[in-house]
Amino acid sequence: MTMQALNLIPFHRLESRRRRSLRRGWVVGCACYGALVAAAGAAALAIDTHSGSDLQARLQTAGTEVDRASAEVAGFRTELDRVQSLLRSSRAIAEQPDWSSLLALMATKAGQDVTLKGCSVRPRQVPSPTAGVPKPASPSSPKSVKPAAIDPTLLVNVAGLGASQAAVSQFALRLEGTGLFGRVTLLDTTREPFADKQLVSFRIECTLAEPGKPAAARPTDSTANIAGGDR
Repeated sequence: MTMQALNLIPFHRLESRRRRSLRRGWVVGCACYGALVAAAGAAALAIDTHSGSDLQARLQTAGTEVDRASAEVAGFRTELDRVQSLLRSSRAIAEQPDWSSLLALMATKAGQDVTLKGCSVRPRQVPSPTAGVPKPASPSSPKSVKPAAIDPTLLVNVAGLGASQAAVSQFALRLEGTGLFGRVTLLDTTREPFADKQLVSFRIECTLAEPGKPAAARPTDSTANIAGGDR
């Protein structure tokens, strides 16, 4: 014979007990959840505060580096301006040849047997491209002629007196030996009385490239132009 268990506790009491159990469970659960949320919030706040401090420090460091780099750039600009000014001055000086150095060189090469009377510098004249070409009687279609290129070669003309023809020739050879001139030409020599002596008057023409420009083509037989006789 089987006995059935009977619960004689009133239903409203059982329901009240069940509700109390559920209420305690909810309270405990909410308390635990609140504690976890508070702990997480505190940790996040601590992390955020620490990160904010690091970020502020990095920003300050970056600002310091920017200021230092700006100061260096300002210094570089000042130095660059100084160097550019010096470069402009150097170019201005380089474009103005010192002819006194050329005169001093010629006086040195003259020696004891040659006396210089004059020296002049002028640009070499370029012949016109139409020079010597006869004009057509009635040109039907005239063509424009391109202007000739400017010859950058300068001509240095030297005049003086020499003790002899050999002294004049040696002076011309010494000028050529300097390597400064592309061509040295003895234009003419003449006998000229001086006191109780007979000196040799001469004129020499030297080609010199204008500073800063390429020299024109020069012949290589300059030595042959020096070996002149009395004229």
